[in-house]
Amino acid sequence: MATKNVIPIVDTIIEIFALMGDGSALGLQLKEIARRIHLVRHEVEWTADLALAASKMRAMAAMYATKYVPDNGCNVSRARNEAHLDKLRAAFIEFRAHVERQESINQQQCTMAN
Repeated sequence: MATKNVIPIVDTIIEIFALMGDGSALGLQLKEIARRIHLVRHEVEWTADLALAASKMRAMAAMYATKYVPDNGCNVSRARNEAHLDKLRAAFIEFRAHVERQESINQQQCTMAN
């Protein structure tokens, strides 16, 4: 499997979070996250840990979308939205770590095979 393009794909997911923070087109952002996870799935060996991390990130994104409240200048709403987005970022960091670990394992297996 060609894994050299995986991390750039994963890193583009964080750009979606910036768009989600504005509250614009949250449904489309969720679909785009799912699409990029699907791209990653075809680039690395999909393990149970990686699947769990991806599911957690998708669930956090869906939770953010359902709990998002336009702030309209209200600091309480803004803080609540930001707290949910922080949880989503934490799930992303976990997913990225699993992808990096799997990428490393794949590269070691390729090296040993040669």
